Amino acid sequence: MKTKALISNTLKNIYENKFYFVTVSSTIQFFIIFFGKIILSFLFWVILQASEQVNITKDNFFHLFTNIYSVSAIIFFIIILAFLIFLEFAFLTFMAYSRIYNTNIQKKEIIKNTFEKIKMLFGVQIIFFIFYFIIMIPVANIGLSSVFTENIYIPDFITGELTKTTTGIIGYIIGTIILLYINLRLIFVLPLTIIEEHKLSENIKISWKITKKHQFRLIWTWIVLILLFSIVIGFFVVLLYGILLLIRETGEHLLTSSIFLTIVEILLFFMAAISKIVIIVSLVVVLGKKKILEEKGKKLSKKEKKISKILLVIILISIINLFIFNYNFLKNKPIIGKNIEVVAHRGYVHGGVENSLESLEAAAKLKPNYVELDIITTKDNKFVVSHDYDLKRLAGIKKKIKDLNADEIIGKTIKQNGFVSKIVSFEDFVKKAKELNVNLFVELKPHKEGESPDYIDKVISKMRELGIDKTSKIISLNLKVLEEINKKAPEIEVGYIVPILFGNFGNNNVDFYLVEDFSFSENMVIQVKKENKKLYVWTVNNENKIVKYLQEDVDGIITDELELVNELKNNKQENIFSILDTLGL
Repeated sequence: MKTKALISNTLKNIYENKFYFVTVSSTIQFFIIFFGKIILSFLFWVILQASEQVNITKDNFFHLFTNIYSVSAIIFFIIILAFLIFLEFAFLTFMAYSRIYNTNIQKKEIIKNTFEKIKMLFGVQIIFFIFYFIIMIPVANIGLSSVFTENIYIPDFITGELTKTTTGIIGYIIGTIILLYINLRLIFVLPLTIIEEHKLSENIKISWKITKKHQFRLIWTWIVLILLFSIVIGFFVVLLYGILLLIRETGEHLLTSSIFLTIVEILLFFMAAISKIVIIVSLVVVLGKKKILEEKGKKLSKKEKKISKILLVIILISIINLFIFNYNFLKNKPIIGKNIEVVAHRGYVHGGVENSLESLEAAAKLKPNYVELDIITTKDNKFVVSHDYDLKRLAGIKKKIKDLNADEIIGKTIKQNGFVSKIVSFEDFVKKAKELNVNLFVELKPHKEGESPDYIDKVISKMRELGIDKTSKIISLNLKVLEEINKKAPEIEVGYIVPILFGNFGNNNVDFYLVEDFSFSENMVIQVKKENKKLYVWTVNNENKIVKYLQEDVDGIITDELELVNELKNNKQENIFSILDTLGL
């Protein structure tokens, strides 16, 4: 089928069934998300109980597989997740198939069919499912993804570090292209698995064969149709916003803002649903030659009409509840940036090489609450300021800091983003910080091979010697080091850096937490408040995320974009779109 014909056919089927597709798909996904999250949250709690853990982090991940109970809970979690994903796409695929090819299938049959498909995952097929599950995680928000995977992504702190070198950028781009290619080649796997009777492994082969040629027809179809719908919805959003601004001139804007926000949220929700419908309908159109269901009239029966009316009532009730929520949210909306501390990540990297005196000076001009730096011990147990354990990335020297004395490292030339500077000692960095009246977040980076027995005492002694034990804070990925410092020097505030976290913080003897944006949740805010501790989020560089966290009840953010943060904090004019950012839309 040629691209033009595929676009025309897909658009025609969507238009003819627009009400049915949008209402049914939206309702299905709402219920699957609602009940699915409850079930999966409970099963996650079971996994934690079985493994005797309070959370899952990079440090205890492999502990989950040390007893039969936690392993069994994990397997059951995967099976339920597989069932929910299959159920979601079974409804969507049969919804499209039945309307396009004049067939009819009952919801009981869809659920029964899903159970049958899940059975095939037992045994070797689970390997193929896990492989496919990883591949179907959307890359750059492209591809056919489940509501349970569309918010999964590579954390920013990983991609951020990868793209700080030319090799990393090239590797990241190549890896992304490869994943996008595989994602596209396997795009027919779920529809085939739902409609046909083949095993998942066989459907992977079939999908690969189907997409051997003319993959770009599918891509162009999706681009054209999704862009078309985006333009239409975007037009209405801009039009509504213009009307909102005119109405605001009358003085009363809480009600109109609530109405506008509700309408925009509905449009965005429908846009997400339509994007998925476009992909599924186009796939079903391509697979349309394989008729496996009994043909019946396309016209809605009275029963179907009744169901459609019920769905409409459910949607209307949901819209009313959404409006009430938005009204109360806007009424009590937090002030942007109120009492939020800003921490400059490794200084200001737009004004100098990271962790250099120049980046410290550049940061000081923008007046953050703190400047973060990293310190590492040398061969002779001195502290130098560096993020990396070796000198390759910034100095171009293939040597590790632990193998060199301080005088062999301090003064070495480092380069980054067109800036040139020198590696400095911890003492010199603190001296300059005091001159600039800047307080510090000192990140300890103990060597993986281990430190000297008196490492913690040296850190405490150095903080006291430099006179920053009460004005600056210590942070680290090493919880044991932090708890020991807190025990020996309670006057020094210590913060635990958490890159990946599923669940709650443990009962840790620290003063505050620094959680990566990927792992942040409202439950964390509730927990730290109960424990009278603080919570910082790192590394927040995206404008939408900056706005979001400036309105969250967190204590601070760590960022590379100081100038942008200041601009957003000082912008007192309310922007309704910033509310969407806060709500994660």
